[in-house]
Amino acid sequence: MLERAGCTSAHGAVRCLLQHDLSVVEILHPSYTYIETCSQTFRETLRRGCPMKTLHLLRHAKSSWDDPLLADRDRPLNRRGQRDAPRMGQALSTRLDPMAVSCSPARRARLTLEGLCQGWPELANCAHDIQESLYTFDYRDLLDWLSCVPGSSDSLFLVGHNPAFTDLANVLTGTPVLDNLPTAGYLRLELSTDGWTDLPGSGVLSERLFPRELR
Repeated sequence: MLERAGCTSAHGAVRCLLQHDLSVVEILHPSYTYIETCSQTFRETLRRGCPMKTLHLLRHAKSSWDDPLLADRDRPLNRRGQRDAPRMGQALSTRLDPMAVSCSPARRARLTLEGLCQGWPELANCAHDIQESLYTFDYRDLLDWLSCVPGSSDSLFLVGHNPAFTDLANVLTGTPVLDNLPTAGYLRLELSTDGWTDLPGSGVLSERLFPRELR
């Protein structure tokens, strides 16, 4: 379908396909096929060339519970998490340009970002920041944080926690798009808005990638 629409980049698949009056967006990758049905309103927004924002979400990699005395924010990654974070970094390096990442201060989130950079060396050259507000399990806190982001920022990449990320994705798309974002799982959402306020129902899930899909 991407070739029929004249689109060679999966990153641009949403815009490309919808410009050809298709009611279904089909995102194809070597590791999976994902189909997302878009609303008529969103298709019209893209067709008119209205402003858009892109939100990248990556849940921290699998963490360790070995030390029951550690505070939640101090828990490290376990072996699986240490393996998955670099693998996801390498995979995302073939799909995205390097960009600044806003990360939860929890140790497992910071170690996930370090792992991403190991697998994606160009990412390490970006100016990442630790945001206390991203240490939350409530999507409403994330909406509050996003509402304070300047409208001049067209793209954001967040590393944080569930259930906040799963709930946020479902709220932003206005429909349940997944039951649970797995550890180290990645989502890309395209939002039909010119700012970071009034986001619920404004977007579609245009891409997702989970560690279990990597070869």
